[in-house]
Amino acid sequence: AEKSHIADDVKIWMNKEDVKDRIVVGGDYSIDQKAIDSLRKDIAADGITEIKRNVKVVKGGNIQETNAAVINEFHKTSNALLIAQDNNLVDALAAGPLAAKINAPVVLGTNNITESQKNAIKDLGLNMAKGQKVYHVGHGVARSVVKFIERLCTYK
Repeated sequence: AEKSHIADDVKIWMNKEDVKDRIVVGGDYSIDQKAIDSLRKDIAADGITEIKRNVKVVKGGNIQETNAAVINEFHKTSNALLIAQDNNLVDALAAGPLAAKINAPVVLGTNNITESQKNAIKDLGLNMAKGQKVYHVGHGVARSVVKFIERLCTYK
């Protein structure tokens, strides 16, 4: 998809469902301001009246910083988290249904996590010593990263 364009079928769906508050996830590397601005207004069924919409952007400077922003925005607390690699998102996509079912964030990290991600994980208040879980999904995440995240979620 073009980063400067929101697909017409998406806009049609949002209008049909009367989606008033819209959230865009992604930094400047994935979506530009023109596309975001196009979500701020709709045309009413009369074809004339402009309707203003609220658009919130959740982003970071790269995929890991955006990941931290998503965790902070959508997961104030959790009893679990999932870890998947950040350079091939197949595992993260596969983890999505489980993450949704257990209301857990997916942390993206291959060879490291950022300070923002570390803080977002700590803010979740996870404690594996109390039976809360950390799931490693797929391959590609360095074992040292998995262990580091587990330590963040064990010692309180």
